[in-house]
Amino acid sequence: MRPDIKRDVLKRLSFVEGHLAGVRKMVEDEKYCVDILKQTYAVRRAIEKIEALLLDGHLHTCVVEGIREGRADEVTSELLELYGLAPRRLPDEALPEPVLATEGSGHDDPNRASAI
Repeated sequence: MRPDIKRDVLKRLSFVEGHLAGVRKMVEDEKYCVDILKQTYAVRRAIEKIEALLLDGHLHTCVVEGIREGRADEVTSELLELYGLAPRRLPDEALPEPVLATEGSGHDDPNRASAI
């Protein structure tokens, strides 16, 4: 692993660890579910950035080295395995329409109670 990528990944992992501790505290303190979910989405984006950095480094170092050493089939198999493990994204138009809160449901009340 390139030293610059390793440094960046370790820094981002520390951030994610701290952020997750904050999310745990929000759950323990029974904060509003939407607020917790916003934080989990931020953690997910941070992890996705870590994955992108790792993949970029891998493609520019290990993959190139493996092909040069005559291990193209092995390298290709590993990349296909990673592709199979990667989460699939739906285009925005394929997502369901959000359900809007109706009056009296409690969701439109600024003094709403937490629910977990």
